[in-house]
Formats: sequence, C-alpha cells, structure tokens
Amino acid sequence: MDSYLTLIGSIVIGGLLLFSVFNFQSEAKQHSFEYSNSLILQHTAMSVIELLEQDLRQIGYGYNFPALSVFASDSITFYADLFDDGVLDTVNYRLGDVSETPGTTNPRDKIFYRWVNSEPQIDAALGVTNFQLILFDAAGDTTVNLTDIRTIEVTLEFESTEPYYDKLTTMPKYASYYWREKITPMSLQPL
Repeated sequence: MDSYLTLIGSIVIGGLLLFSVFNFQSEAKQHSFEYSNSLILQHTAMSVIELLEQDLRQIGYGYNFPALSVFASDSITFYADLFDDGVLDTVNYRLGDVSETPGTTNPRDKIFYRWVNSEPQIDAALGVTNFQLILFDAAGDTTVNLTDIRTIEVTLEFESTEPYYDKLTTMPKYASYYWREKITPMSLQPL
C-alpha cells in the first residue's frame, strides 16, 4: 500500500514538474517573440530617425530663403544641397495612408515616404503611425510663416507591423517606439 502512495506521489510531482517546464518554455517563447518584435521596430525607427535628422539639419544648405516650399503638419518639402555637389535637391517627407499597407496586420501603421528630386526612396519605412511637425520662429513661438522658421519639432511614432499576444488576453499588442526632437538647421539661422 505504501508503494502505491509513493508511486502516485511521484507521478503527481513528476506531472507538476513537467507542467512547469512546458509553462517555462511557453513563457520564454513569448518573451523572445516580444523582444524580437521590439528590436526590429527599434532598428527600423533608428534608421528612419537618423536619415530624417540628417536631412532636416541640411534644410536650406546651398539655398536662399525660404528653404521650405511646402509644409503641413504631416508632410514637409524643402530645398537643400544634400550631396554637397552644388546641385539643389528637393526633398519631401510625408506619411501615407493606412489603406496603403494591406500586407500588415497592424490597422494603424502607414508608410513613411521620402522623395529626393521626385524619386521615391526604394525602401520606404513601414510601421510609422504618426508624423507631426511644429515650426518655431526665433522667439520660440509657433509659426506658419516659412521665412520666420528657425526650429522644427518633429514627432514620430512607430508600431510593429505584426502583433504579439498576451497569454491573459486575446487582444493583439504591438511594440511601440516614440521619438520627439527639436531640430535647428544652421542654414535657417540669420547671419
């Protein structure tokens, strides 16, 4: 009788141990997927941010006022000699529409476009959910007068294109990244 109790106890303890191992593997897989999703998003975000910052710092380089030709809260077109070759380039950034990303699961992500001299960037960025610009004059007040602009505040929000699911809910979750910075192009400063 004692051996049966020992056997049953061993089976119960072994089952609990096996259940714990399977649960641990499931949790590790979930965390690995969340981490990978977040890492991919951060890599994409940093690539976009570096290029955008570099371009915006060159607004007006090799050109006279006004260096900005078109501005909206979610798009910008400006002139600059981006390649320092004496040729004036026209640069445009704009955020696309959610209808342009049918191949992704995220219902909020959009394509972030960059054009240089009317040629679109080949690897346009996916996963941008918000692109916002605010223009400031020399006194630090917001302005829409293109000749008064001295500083540009840029906001970019990113979300992963594919979701991950929490074990407790069935709602999809998306990794996110937020960036805001004020950029003061040297060519927009008075001499």
